[in-house]
Amino acid sequence: MKTKFIINRFNVIILWLFVTLSYTSALSQDLEPRLLSAIPTGGNIVIASYSHSAGNILVDSALPIEDLDASLNNFVFGYAKSFKLFNKLTKVDMIIPISLGKYNAIVEGEKTNVNRNGFGDPLFRISMILVGVTPLKPQDYFKQEPEKFKLGLIFRFKVPLGEYDPDKLLNIGTNRWSF
Repeated sequence: MKTKFIINRFNVIILWLFVTLSYTSALSQDLEPRLLSAIPTGGNIVIASYSHSAGNILVDSALPIEDLDASLNNFVFGYAKSFKLFNKLTKVDMIIPISLGKYNAIVEGEKTNVNRNGFGDPLFRISMILVGVTPLKPQDYFKQEPEKFKLGLIFRFKVPLGEYDPDKLLNIGTNRWSF
């Protein structure tokens, strides 16, 4: 009975340490579902997506913009390739966003309408599954049992190539690298 109490207390302490120490890191997490899913080596994935959104947009209060309303049509195109690197399953992704938007707002007390169309900042990502998956060709991949546990690394970065004009308050690109 005493051993059970010690194990439970130990688990609570470990959980508390994990939550406490990882809290600041978790604030910047940007993990997509199934990003570390196993796929056969040599696989190619083509991505095409469309979304429409309309409504109010919150902006930094330091900007002279009020009541910003937008109608946005967004397209995303991407490509991913899987391969074996250091005997680990590795995937490289490239994602290119395109946005077509109509914005209505009050800028410095004057009602303004503007269109912004163009490319957003492209995203590049490399992921490697370190534990839990063996890189296999398609003919062997479908014969294996799926693994329950996977551990991997992901490195992603955005390149500031999107539409950006420093003289404009609203831009599609961010004009900064992000990792």
